[in-house]
Amino acid sequence: MSEVPIVRYWFSPTYNDPTLFVTTLLCVLSHQRRRWMLTGQKADGSFRPQDARWLDWCYVEGIRRINRALNNKETAVTDNMILNVLIMAAADGGTLSMDALESPFQAPLRSLQWLDIYSSVSASPVHLQGLTQLIHMKGGLEMVQLPGLGAILSFFELINCSKALSHPQFSFMSLQGIDDPTLGEYFMFDVESLKNQYIELHRVGCSEEYLAIVQAIRIHLLVLDKYMKGLLPNPDLRQLSDRRNLIQHRLMSLQPTSQCDAVQVNLSEACRLSTIILSVGVIFPLSGNEAPFIRLSDMLKAELEYCGALAVLSERQYTNTLIWILTLGGIAATRTPSRSWFVDKLSTVPLTSTTRWLEVNAAADVVKEIGTEHSVAIHAAVSKIDDIKRLILQIVERYGKIDIIVLNAGLLWQNGSLANVDEVALTSSFKQTSNGAFPLQEAAKHIPNGGRFLLFSSSLTAVSMITPKYLLYAATKGVIG
Repeated sequence: MSEVPIVRYWFSPTYNDPTLFVTTLLCVLSHQRRRWMLTGQKADGSFRPQDARWLDWCYVEGIRRINRALNNKETAVTDNMILNVLIMAAADGGTLSMDALESPFQAPLRSLQWLDIYSSVSASPVHLQGLTQLIHMKGGLEMVQLPGLGAILSFFELINCSKALSHPQFSFMSLQGIDDPTLGEYFMFDVESLKNQYIELHRVGCSEEYLAIVQAIRIHLLVLDKYMKGLLPNPDLRQLSDRRNLIQHRLMSLQPTSQCDAVQVNLSEACRLSTIILSVGVIFPLSGNEAPFIRLSDMLKAELEYCGALAVLSERQYTNTLIWILTLGGIAATRTPSRSWFVDKLSTVPLTSTTRWLEVNAAADVVKEIGTEHSVAIHAAVSKIDDIKRLILQIVERYGKIDIIVLNAGLLWQNGSLANVDEVALTSSFKQTSNGAFPLQEAAKHIPNGGRFLLFSSSLTAVSMITPKYLLYAATKGVIG
């Protein structure tokens, strides 16, 4: 494929088709308005009142011209008409805010193909239905001849499928012109070896098709990591787009997995939902309220309760898979009551070895530096009495006594201004602070004469004034005061 940008091929039909000229102007104004609102640039005058009037006129005039062209058999089902309706379906007619870009994930390349912009608002369902009908009448995306349009239509469908959690109706179309590749072919891995490579996922009922998606995600994340570290100074953005879009197309094409008798506990559907959370958060990052994080976390919670996963939380053979599922579910449930449910279940999953939690815990570096003979990292929540008792017991079993206990119980969990504090955050913070006294009670039984308690606030060593995001944590100090 030529290196000439695809849109160059669209100039000629735009100049020669009055309807497409109007809708293209609508596309430009709509995109300008979205960027203006989503990036908080209202003060710079980049979108003026006359621009808004032109946008409204183009929308109304575009509909009028499209309806007239649809009555003409020669212009009803053409590439130009499909492009017209695509623009109308994606046209911005809603009220947006900067919050529309918020996500519990910090994903790279969110603006690739303007995904952050086009996933921030809902497509018009009427125009979307008409677009789908036109593509079917055309014979599918493969029959679209205008260079790049098939890939753009495929991308647009992926956005809407990912938001609605539905399956794509059309095949994947590549920006590079690669015809419907398999994941193994595109990412260059051996599909036959996946069962052995992901034996734990295969053991809980995950299909080979799903394992191929996981492997493709793993490879793509390695590429993203290199990009973030500056090791890919001139990346092929078309290839990165195709990689991301192909993964998302295959993932959204997976059917929900029903229970089967071949495995003791079937976590395949929970894995599928967790992977969608990861994908719409990092791989194919959707924006703001349009992203289905809350719905996905609710679906995942219901699936875990249904499939019997809660009965095996303490079984070590499922540890890695359950940690992954519950962690992603908890992230998706940010700012919802379900978050505490995921956190609670995650805290009951046992360690598979001494180092299992160390691999994902910042304490690992400290333990390695001091030496495992003189230090140990134990995962426990000081907001939970049972965890506190287990923490003290494990320390005493290892060292026989406790000479000094240093207590610093508190987390700056406030997200944004005080107006964003909800009941979940309030309860969690108060438990951290108020239950922080119980480690002292448990440890006192094992501290000999001459032992010491050290209680301090690490935040006071770094700040000397109350900042807005410190308000929730400061409020919990009232329990002690």
